[in-house]
Amino acid sequence: MSYSNANYKKDNLAGLYKHNERKSTNYLNKDINKNNSLKNYSIKPCHTTYSNAFKILQQENMNLKYENEELKKENYKLKNYIKKTFEVVKHLFNFPIDTFKNLVDNFINYFKNYDNEKGK
Repeated sequence: MSYSNANYKKDNLAGLYKHNERKSTNYLNKDINKNNSLKNYSIKPCHTTYSNAFKILQQENMNLKYENEELKKENYKLKNYIKKTFEVVKHLFNFPIDTFKNLVDNFINYFKNYDNEKGK
């Protein structure tokens, strides 16, 4: 998308689509050689109207925001669980702090590897 196209508003998407994708048949400039349109190229071809593409991008963005919020909640829960576990183990077993940190790191790595294996 050229710089001049980046400043259009949502209401202009239909006309912009017709212009950029060469869908228009009525040109005010009669000197346009339509045979040269074959030389044009798109870096990212659009297989739908710009309005539909915009709606799809909006929906994908909303889905990502929701997923991100859910991950933040899970991360918060896991951090609190680890903190509580740390305190319990520290008091119950009186582990040296380095030993316990190694246990926690191994615990976290186990679940990271488990998620990676599960996703395969």
